[in-house]
Amino acid sequence: MNLLGGRAIYAWVELLTHFEAVVAARWDAALSQAFVTLRVPAPVAASYTLAGQYLAVQTPEGTGYFALANVPGTPEFEFLVKQAGPVASWLAQASVGTAVQVSLAAGPGFAAQDVQAGAAVLLVAGGTGVTPLRPLWRQLWRQGVVPTLWYGAMQDTALAWRSELDNEAAQGRLTVRYFVSQGAPAGPVQAGQVTHALLKDALPYARLTAFLCGPDAMVADARTRLLAHGVAPDRVRTNL
Repeated sequence: MNLLGGRAIYAWVELLTHFEAVVAARWDAALSQAFVTLRVPAPVAASYTLAGQYLAVQTPEGTGYFALANVPGTPEFEFLVKQAGPVASWLAQASVGTAVQVSLAAGPGFAAQDVQAGAAVLLVAGGTGVTPLRPLWRQLWRQGVVPTLWYGAMQDTALAWRSELDNEAAQGRLTVRYFVSQGAPAGPVQAGQVTHALLKDALPYARLTAFLCGPDAMVADARTRLLAHGVAPDRVRTNL
């Protein structure tokens, strides 16, 4: 996920010490999106402690900010990069072995440590906002939670990690629903905005914890609908 769903990034991130990282792998993940792995040095790997954090990546086209898609504890940092703008497009197309400069991991991440085993948890993702939710649902599984993911995109070809998500669901680690706002979806994909299902579905709102990530308008809409349904304000959370 690049530019953290379009949210403003504080300029002080650029002042963080930069380290050299190397592109270790890349492949096409979905429509106009690439899955990129950077091998980072130990101090950078150690700085990533919470799902939802992000990294500043310095390229010849400038500096971009990308949410991390892997769980903490590995020197292989994974990203879902949408080819929008020169920085993200450059990184999405970078060859294996290319060196880049990166910051330490930054941002508060998702506050999920207090989520108890068996809790009702909803993850709402829009577009590449699914990126930081990927390590979060793995963290929640380790905490004894089987979260529900609602994942929306413009087209079904823009839904990344479909095979992985379906496999996680088949193993009982995750419940997944897909939504697309354009075109005629096939199979289990539903037509419509991901947030509109909050009007229709009977969820355990009174005891729900929701984690949101995506475009600003989607996050704001989801928050408004969840609060209107009675979800406690401190149980509607983002990574910024």
